[in-house]
Amino acid sequence: MSLLIEFKNNERYLFSKIGGEWTKENTYKMLDEIKIEADKKGFKLILINAIDLSLPDNEMTRYFTGEKIASTFLSYKIAICMRTERINKFAENVAVNRGATMLVCDTEKEGIDWLLS
Repeated sequence: MSLLIEFKNNERYLFSKIGGEWTKENTYKMLDEIKIEADKKGFKLILINAIDLSLPDNEMTRYFTGEKIASTFLSYKIAICMRTERINKFAENVAVNRGATMLVCDTEKEGIDWLLS
């Protein structure tokens, strides 16, 4: 499965749509590209639509995702939207416990409302 990263921006936040296989390597690549785009455009608020992201290849991938988000986006606010059945909050807990401001939710509306609050 190929990797998908698309960007759109509006006045207040960067929007990224990601898809493909949820592996540690793909996660690091996608998050690094999102950080580069956010910095280039001057955004500190990021909404990531991960609806098309597969299930993680294993549960440790969720852990590594949370670690990467915390180390890469410490001074950012990030909402990640996923399919409800794929959410278990493990990556979010790992990231938040390391200082990140992050929410995993199942709708873009919830993510946007949280980002802008």
